[in-house]
Amino acid sequence: MSYPSKSLTDKELIEIEMMAGLGLRYEDIASIKGMCLDTLKKYADSALSRGKAKAKLQVAQTAYKMATSG
Repeated sequence: MSYPSKSLTDKELIEIEMMAGLGLRYEDIASIKGMCLDTLKKYADSALSRGKAKAKLQVAQTAYKMATSG
């Protein structure tokens, strides 16, 4: 049995990126979006990675500013 192809809108990908950046578990993001974990990873892998990376960057920038502010 084959399943219909899944595609995500730009809005959905932005939401997924934001949730990943906030630290939500991938399983929780998949549940919120109404899909299984494998489908989420297949169609939104770059959004998941980008969200985590942007969050790490923000933390690093804040830590640097705090460390160098005197």
